[in-house]
Amino acid sequence: MKFRTTLLALAIMFIMMPIAATMSDAGTAYPSIFSSSVSYGTVYTNESFSIYVNSTYGFNNYTAILTFTGLNLTGMAPGTSVISEKNANPDIRFNITAPSNPGTVTILVMTSAVGSKTMEYRTTVQLTVVNPIKMQATISNPTLYFMYNVTVTFALNGNNVSK
Repeated sequence: MKFRTTLLALAIMFIMMPIAATMSDAGTAYPSIFSSSVSYGTVYTNESFSIYVNSTYGFNNYTAILTFTGLNLTGMAPGTSVISEKNANPDIRFNITAPSNPGTVTILVMTSAVGSKTMEYRTTVQLTVVNPIKMQATISNPTLYFMYNVTVTFALNGNNVSK
């Protein structure tokens, strides 16, 4: 009798497992198989720099859109929004010119790629734009000897800041 009960319980379990697998899982969060990372750093006003968007490998037709917002984006190029061409390579590079004024630029990064279906990913990053610190040195030579390969080091409070 116990054997039949155990056998019946196993049969019911194997029948219910496929049904349970098809039940809705709405509201449950799963990690996406498609994502993108954005590489950037602090930049100077009017500096030309690159933003790299690296997405998950294994898809086709990679596209990335960058949308820039901030208080004063004067001088920023190519503009407040830039889109890549559809690309077979998941690593996309954007050449940007920083705004003329210091501040924080918010970048909305939207990426997509095609696999068995279209995958999308969005993230927001902050880019800091600062005024450059200009340093200069004047070297004079009161002797009659030539000077070659002169190294100049800038120190602030005893710390080398020329690197």
